[in-house]
Amino acid sequence: MKIFNIDENNNRHGEEDDNSSDSEFVYEPASVRKRKFMNDLVNSFRNQRKNDNNNVSDNEKGINKKEKKTKKNDVGNVYDDADSNDEKDGKFGLKNKDSNEKYGSSDIKIDMQKSLVETYNKLRMSALNEETNELEEIRKKEEKILAQVSMALNGPLQSVKERAKGITYKENIKSIWTLPKKYKNLKKTYVDKIRNIFYIDVNGTDIPPPIKNFEDMKLPKPIIKALKKKKIAKPTQIQMQGLPVILNGRDMIGIAFTGSGKTIVFVIPLIMLSLEGELRCPIVEGEGPLGLIVCPSRELATQTHNVIKHFCIYLHDYNYPMLKSLCLIGGVNVYEQSSEIQKGIHMVVATPGRLNDMLNKKKMILEQCKYLCFDEADRLIDLGFEEEVRNTLDHFSSQRQTLLFSATMPKKIQEFAKTTLVNPIIINVGRAGAANLDVIQEVEYVKEEFKLNYLLEVLQKTGPPV
Repeated sequence: MKIFNIDENNNRHGEEDDNSSDSEFVYEPASVRKRKFMNDLVNSFRNQRKNDNNNVSDNEKGINKKEKKTKKNDVGNVYDDADSNDEKDGKFGLKNKDSNEKYGSSDIKIDMQKSLVETYNKLRMSALNEETNELEEIRKKEEKILAQVSMALNGPLQSVKERAKGITYKENIKSIWTLPKKYKNLKKTYVDKIRNIFYIDVNGTDIPPPIKNFEDMKLPKPIIKALKKKKIAKPTQIQMQGLPVILNGRDMIGIAFTGSGKTIVFVIPLIMLSLEGELRCPIVEGEGPLGLIVCPSRELATQTHNVIKHFCIYLHDYNYPMLKSLCLIGGVNVYEQSSEIQKGIHMVVATPGRLNDMLNKKKMILEQCKYLCFDEADRLIDLGFEEEVRNTLDHFSSQRQTLLFSATMPKKIQEFAKTTLVNPIIINVGRAGAANLDVIQEVEYVKEEFKLNYLLEVLQKTGPPV
C-alpha cells in the first residue's frame, strides 16, 4: 500500500510537472537549439579569457571549477532535449573552443554559420596569393636579367673600344666621289618618277638619285670593259640606285631578288676604295686588308672572290697597280692563307668561322679596314653566326662603312640593322624574296619508278656551267 501511495504521489507530482511544462515549454527546432548551445559555449570561452587576464593565477583554478559546473548544468539541460546528432555538434563546439583559444581574442568576429570548408578555402587562397607574389618577384628579377642580356646581344654592332668609351658615330665616312652636275640639279618629282618606273623603293635622308649608265658613275674604263665582257651593258635597278649610294660613302641595306646583280653593287665600290688606297699609299708586308666581305657559305664566298679577281685583272692590264684579294674559307690550308695575308692584302672575302679563327690567332688585323659588307645578312643570323659577326666587329679600331645585302630581309633584322648602321639608306627593289623573272621554272610530274632515269636524261641535256 505504501508503494502504491508513493506511486500515486509521484504520478500527481508528474502530472503537475507536465501541466506546468505544457504551460511554459515552447518547442524549438534542433538547429535553433544547436545555435544556442554554440553561442553559450562561445560566450563562456570569452568570459573565461577575460577572467584569466584580470585575476591572479592562484585564483584561476577555483574560477575554472565554478565555470565547469555551470557548463555541466547548461549542457545537461540541453542534452535532455537534444538527440544523438546534438552530441556531435557538442564535439564540434569543443573544437571551436580550442581554435578560439589558439587564435582568438575578444576582437575576433566569429560567424558560426560558416563551415570548415569555407575557412579552409580562405586559408588556401591566402597561401596561394603569397605564392603568386613570390612568383611575380622572381619573374620581375628574371625579366631584368633578360633585358640586360638582350641589350648586350641586340645592341648596336660596335667594337669593344667603342662600347667602352661610349663612342657613337653620327656622320658618314667622307668619300672623294661626287655626283655628276646633271644629276645634282634633278628635281625631286623627276627622281621619284624614275624610281616608280623601275620599282625602286628607298628610305632614308639625302638619298642620291639613280644613275642609268655606268659611264656617268665615273668608273674607270677597265671596269666598264670588264662589265661589258660579262655582257652587262646597263645597270639593273639595284645597281642604278645602290652604286651611287655606296660610292658616296653611305651605309646601306640592300634588298633585291635573286639574280638582280647585288654582287657588283658592293664589289665595285670595294675595288675603287682599294685602288684609291693603293695609289695614295701602297700596301706593304703585314698591312691590310682595306675592305672585308663576309658570306655565309664557302660557295658564295668563292663566287664573290672570282668576280673581284675578274675586275682586278682588267685593271692591271691597263697599267693600274695589281690589287691583291684573298678568299678566306674553311677547307683550305691555313698556312697558305696566313702567308698571303703577311705579304699584304687589299681585299678579303671570308666566311665567319675561318675569319674569326684568323683574327683570334692574330694572323690578321682590321685596323686599316674601312669597308665592311655582309652578303646574305639574314642567312648569317639564321645560321647562328651572330656571335662570330660581333666578334669580328670587336677587332675594328675606327669607323667603317657598313653594308647589308640580302634577297629577304625580315623586319626584325631591318630594325636591328638600323641601330647598327649610321644614317642608313634602305633600298628595296621589287618584291623581297621573289624569284628572278629571267629564270625559267619547269615542273614535271613523273612516276616514282621513272624518277632516276628521267633525272639522268635532264642532266644530259645541258652541260655544266664550268
